[in-house]
Amino acid sequence: MRWIEKRDTTREEDKVYSLFGLFDVHMPVLYGEGRQKALKRLQDKVHEDYLCLAKLWPTGSREPHVEKKRIELAKGGLLADVYRWVFDNPDFNRWRQLRE
Repeated sequence: MRWIEKRDTTREEDKVYSLFGLFDVHMPVLYGEGRQKALKRLQDKVHEDYLCLAKLWPTGSREPHVEKKRIELAKGGLLADVYRWVFDNPDFNRWRQLRE
């Protein structure tokens, strides 16, 4: 991120604001807060977003293929219950009979 230090901006906090898109962060721009406060807000927001995403991975794994394998072992497949629900659904069965 060396380019950010060389970036020429009108206001000092603009250097930090230019990072919002890189981190996919949506925050209000508060001109006059200064570079340090803007950077602290950005760091807090990125950390907050990371914590929210971390809750989606209860096993602690961050690898999708590991999670897929865990679900397959625990549930017998990713979509087994969905198929059963569709085939047992009365609306689906009525629709199927109409087509035959």
